[in-house]
Amino acid sequence: MSTSQSNDARIAGVLLSGMVAALADRAELNHAQKDARASGVWSLISTFEPRDQIQMILIGQMLMFHELIADGGRDVMRGMMDTLKLRAQSNLNAMNRSLHQNLGMFLRLRDKSEATMPVQEEARETPAAAKQPPEPVRKAPTQKAAAPPPPRQYRAPARRP
Repeated sequence: MSTSQSNDARIAGVLLSGMVAALADRAELNHAQKDARASGVWSLISTFEPRDQIQMILIGQMLMFHELIADGGRDVMRGMMDTLKLRAQSNLNAMNRSLHQNLGMFLRLRDKSEATMPVQEEARETPAAAKQPPEPVRKAPTQKAAAPPPPRQYRAPARRP
């Protein structure tokens, strides 16, 4: 592992260890199962391929919001008092908006960082087909649109004495 990779892993541990622990901590799981779940969460985070610390935090928050929405949804679907159900549904909608905002921010940052990444040498070479001039585009003759009918002239009704 290179120095930058070990530094990235250390930073990820500092930024996301609490979130991963919260996602892995379930009362019904024993210690080994919690460790396995935490390992799965770390694997899931790495599949998003975060390129910097902000993206790591956004991924962790997205996973946390997702888990909270799923947990709250289970509670609402199981059945609860109507007065609590309305409040719970409102909170779920708010968390869903937050999840979508985080996801949108992550995608914008990822796209921005992909655009600024250096282009590989293989990608810089222009294929021969791309160097050829484009063929002229031949358009079918357009038909003239029918002239609109002349405007109707209206006469004011005659006044009666």
